[in-house]
Amino acid sequence: MRHTSGHEWLSVYLFFDGWIYAPDCDRVLLEVAEPFVRRCQAQGWISQYFFIRYSEFGPHVRLRLLGAPEVLGGDVWPALVEHLRDHNPEVRIDAKPEAPGVPPRPEGQPVRVTHAARVEYDPETDRYGGPHALLVSERAFQISSDTAYALIARMGAERSSRLGKGLLAMVILIHLFAESREDGSAFTQMYSTNYLRAVAREEGGREALLDAFDQGFSSQAETLMEYVDAVWQAMDDADPLSDTLDAYADGMRGIRDELRALAAQGRVLAHGEAAPDWKRAWQPLLPSYLHMMNNRLGITIQEESYLGYLVTRALGRPAEALRAGQPG
Repeated sequence: MRHTSGHEWLSVYLFFDGWIYAPDCDRVLLEVAEPFVRRCQAQGWISQYFFIRYSEFGPHVRLRLLGAPEVLGGDVWPALVEHLRDHNPEVRIDAKPEAPGVPPRPEGQPVRVTHAARVEYDPETDRYGGPHALLVSERAFQISSDTAYALIARMGAERSSRLGKGLLAMVILIHLFAESREDGSAFTQMYSTNYLRAVAREEGGREALLDAFDQGFSSQAETLMEYVDAVWQAMDDADPLSDTLDAYADGMRGIRDELRALAAQGRVLAHGEAAPDWKRAWQPLLPSYLHMMNNRLGITIQEESYLGYLVTRALGRPAEALRAGQPG
């Protein structure tokens, strides 16, 4: 796809023999994708990049690299092929797996990129607020990807480490856009409910998950309250969190300010029309920003719904309001 800068996106699907929400995918990101991205940046070959985890056609990382067409074709792609073959001499280039499931891997063997396919990038322009807001969102994707690389590199083996980092990133982003606890809680209630519907389409299933969520919250309520409160207060007071999270907050604050300026000019679209005010400009965008950050961190949709539930409860919405799907 041709970018407004005259650059183009090279979109490559890196298929691997593992699960997308597990350390298998983390290793592909940290050992294959990130080193190549940093090489491209050091060489001046690309101006932007981002990645997402995906399971369609089989587990893979979608790596998108923005650069001049002649550089992408003459330097980046040949270098990527060489890089992939260094990691797995048997990797199949410009091919997808024949079966969509997780490929078998010999016991004790490290995860491998088995196939690499170039697939045209089709941007979700409507989802990200129209053509002007999309360009800002693509810059947000890089900030999110950089942060995910840094957080994944510091993850412990336990699942709670992954979820804890997702919770931190979620609170930061909600604070930047919602700005008040009340608005943040109302937003995360909607967000969690929507993702809950995605994983439990039947009412009984949703009730069972909410019961499980509530039990999980109740068992660690004091700790979680303190955790969310501490991050929210630090954001209120502009206190540092960590180098990685501070860089994420600073970068996404710039994205928010760019979007706010576009919205004031009527150039952020909501449901195909110019958003009439700032709140109705950011509210359709933020769920996707949160979801894609969770995706990059390897958090499942069910876990994502749970994190939204935790933030909602911690910011002050009672359990009954979440069950009713309306403000309490």
